Amino acid sequence: MAVIESKKKLGFGMMRLPKRTDTEKGELDNIDVEKVKEMVDTFIARGFTYFDTAWMYHNKNSEQVVKLALTDRYSHDRYTLADKYHLAYVKDGTPEEVFSQTQRLHSYHLDVPQAAELRDELVKIGIPMPGNVITPDRCAEELYKLLQ
Repeated sequence: MAVIESKKKLGFGMMRLPKRTDTEKGELDNIDVEKVKEMVDTFIARGFTYFDTAWMYHNKNSEQVVKLALTDRYSHDRYTLADKYHLAYVKDGTPEEVFSQTQRLHSYHLDVPQAAELRDELVKIGIPMPGNVITPDRCAEELYKLLQ
């Protein structure tokens, strides 16, 4: 992966994003995603590359908006994305807790275990699977239980 070289020092913070006013509080904390996309496009078009977010921004919706406005729309060699995760939320984190958040990890272009991917696909089609299934052995155990 190429290192992004930018002489511009301004960063785009995803802490206070524009909100829609035409609806009651709804999906994604009423963030105006289309307006954020326009803002991201302008920022990149003017040569800036640094974006910053955090898990807790906008009632835990900022990362999903970053995915929709930035990471789904631009190749990751075009920007730098920093994300903050407060230590209070991870002090006792286990691999199961981390890898049960597949959508979140994908928003950073991180891979997750195949068993976690399979778990998510099974849940999508209505097959109940615990969120902490992240290994092939554990996935097989849970599928075996369903067959009994």
